[in-house]
Amino acid sequence: MKKLLIIFLMFNFSLGNSAYNNNFDFAENVDSVKYYNSKLSKIWDNLYNKNLEITENEKNILKLIERKSFHLNDGELFYNIAIVHMNIPNSVEAEKWMTKACESYHPYAFHNMGWWYDFGFGHINEDKDMAANLYDFAYWKLGVGRSLVRLSEMIFDDEITKYDDDYAIDALADLISLPKKLLIEENDITVANYMLGRFYFNKYSITKEKSFLNLSIEYFKEAAKEGHKDANLFAGKSLRTKYRANKDKTLNDEAKLYYTHASSLGSGDAMVYLGITYLENFQTEEEFLKGLGWILTGQKAGIYDSGLQKQISENLKIVDKKVISLIDPLAKNCKVQKYKNCFTGDK
Repeated sequence: MKKLLIIFLMFNFSLGNSAYNNNFDFAENVDSVKYYNSKLSKIWDNLYNKNLEITENEKNILKLIERKSFHLNDGELFYNIAIVHMNIPNSVEAEKWMTKACESYHPYAFHNMGWWYDFGFGHINEDKDMAANLYDFAYWKLGVGRSLVRLSEMIFDDEITKYDDDYAIDALADLISLPKKLLIEENDITVANYMLGRFYFNKYSITKEKSFLNLSIEYFKEAAKEGHKDANLFAGKSLRTKYRANKDKTLNDEAKLYYTHASSLGSGDAMVYLGITYLENFQTEEEFLKGLGWILTGQKAGIYDSGLQKQISENLKIVDKKVISLIDPLAKNCKVQKYKNCFTGDK
């Protein structure tokens, strides 16, 4: 099946038809396609949303629709049959029908096939290069925004070598510049901005080129506007990076705001960075307690950055245990308050 997909990416597919039967009481036309898709949607809903097992009646309906589908030759119908099999789950049948959907150039069929090779599915073994090629085709040939978003993540995490950072940056810039011409979902542009921020922040860390840092801040802020947790975290980190370079206090104050937003969204790392920011130049006991409180809260919420986690654990060992015992109840209560207004003066 993998060889078949490779051939398809070179535009060499042919589609065959087969006989069908007349078990439904109306003509085979556009209305019947809509009817069959509604039937498949209900079966999918039972499997995916209601977590039910497929019934014998649903199996019979599925078989009838499969037989009809060869005559109708509709990509959406092939795709929905594949999605039902994916959730049964039956990976062999799912791949068979998803391939037919790909033959009909159904855009999301390519994305789903890419996802299966990306993470593995049933008999389909993980193959990151194949996944990347499918995502790339889905975006550039069919305009699927989510495919490029996932491809950019793979590039950033060094999961593949065929595509580099500059390729990802150019493609993501293309995505956010022409969203109305693409098949995008609500979160695609947000994540694209976030990923652009990550790529430019990385470029700055290597080159120390100020323009890269400024671009990273710009893209992180765009994603942060939409409530993206990590974008808020990295907006704070990039602003703090710029603050350390020029000591502009307004940048530090702005970073605190982004760390606060990320903290309210549950980012343990942001809580720790917020605490560190308060402790860095604290002038009052209130700022000290607030800083330590946010660090303890972040530790309880869970720190993603292993290096940061180790650093905080070591530093807390030297803090007076009596002080920690006073703040600890406030840190525990912070979670109950959904990480908002946890300590005096927080907004």
